[in-house]
Amino acid sequence: CSIAMASGSEATRLVSNLVLLDSNFSSMPSVVSEGRRVINNIQKSSSLFLMKTIYTILLSIFCLIVKTDYPFSTRQVLLREILFIVVPSFFLALQANNEKIKGKFITNLLSKSLPGALILFFNVIACYLFDLGLGTDGQFTTMASLAITFVGLLVLFRLCKPFDVYRGIMYSCMVALVAVVLAVPGWANFFEYIPLSIQNILFIVCIVEASYPCYDAIVKGLDKMIYAGQKKE
Repeated sequence: CSIAMASGSEATRLVSNLVLLDSNFSSMPSVVSEGRRVINNIQKSSSLFLMKTIYTILLSIFCLIVKTDYPFSTRQVLLREILFIVVPSFFLALQANNEKIKGKFITNLLSKSLPGALILFFNVIACYLFDLGLGTDGQFTTMASLAITFVGLLVLFRLCKPFDVYRGIMYSCMVALVAVVLAVPGWANFFEYIPLSIQNILFIVCIVEASYPCYDAIVKGLDKMIYAGQKKE
């Protein structure tokens, strides 16, 4: 990274990656801190959007293979977008972050987004197979949407670790919003959620509970692959 002083020649300033406007190297610590904040926070925010993209592509391919309609309405997708992608990524991008940058950007991004995308996809498939085998009385869409929402909060929980006051408040607000949407009939109807039977509720609880160890297993597997690749390099 080439660094030039503002008081230096114009040619030097033009070819440099960084120009110190006050011509003082004492500004470098704050420059490094800002760079760390931008890169680390972009990794966290981007991983949420990439997780959604990978999951959507996998689900679309599955729907084409089994020749069925895409299971979610625009309103149901909007709820998930707001609760564990748009709002959390906005606040994560603004937080101060002075952690050292480790590894490669794309590798870190995939290691954070791919496990969540796979878990979201597997939960929808589990609900689809449950509906195919036992039937859900037309509650499949609501079941799958709720399962994805709860698993999305689980992924967001892992992404926010280690927690501090800032991330703790942000995550608590997202959980509270989910509770409000599910508890208030008007909001539930707006997002096209219908009441579930006890059997279907228990099934959602089971797959959400199973998602946490599965998520950990995928993360550990990816970490081993990444570590092996770095070791070879």
